Amino acid sequence: MFNRIPTDKSAQKLMWEHHWEQGNQLFCQGSYQQAIERYDAALHLRLEYPEAWVSRANALQSLAIQSSAPIEASNRFYEAIASYNTAIQLRPRYPEAFIGRGMALYYLGRHTEALASYDAALHIRADYSEDWYGRGIVLHHLARYEEAITSYDTALRLNASATKAWIKRGMALQALGREAEALASYDAAATPEMAYTASSFSGSNV
Repeated sequence: MFNRIPTDKSAQKLMWEHHWEQGNQLFCQGSYQQAIERYDAALHLRLEYPEAWVSRANALQSLAIQSSAPIEASNRFYEAIASYNTAIQLRPRYPEAFIGRGMALYYLGRHTEALASYDAALHIRADYSEDWYGRGIVLHHLARYEEAITSYDTALRLNASATKAWIKRGMALQALGREAEALASYDAAATPEMAYTASSFSGSNV
């Protein structure tokens, strides 16, 4: 399946970089299956590289999201989780791997496990708006609306222009019957740059 591995270390490194770069280019082009093949070729040369496992998992997850066949999509998500787990074994403090795994678990409907994975990532780094937004989505699906709002608020403190966080925040408030606050959140989604700053926020205190 793969070419013979060169014995010279510098040649191995060059070949690995070639496969890795090709995989990244293919991923950016949306050619996820071909990207996986290149990542597999890179991992054939260097199994202990956690970034390659995460990139492979991201490509598998992208294929799963695109798939219209539920069984195929589910299998891809499980493959992605296995690759994320390998990356975490190689680098226990790897937030991107925890976030990716959390997303895959979320898509599989395993929301409690997804939340644990997001929490693990946020324990390592807590300054990425998208991570807090993703955590909010998982909590939302668990019907833990107050906690979801707190996560959306944190996401918005980090990125006031996160329109989707304003919208999901409004939906969580609406689920709690807080219609006026929900409407204000929906309005903020239209002009987020005017609605929120780190020092001035008239929203939820949960």
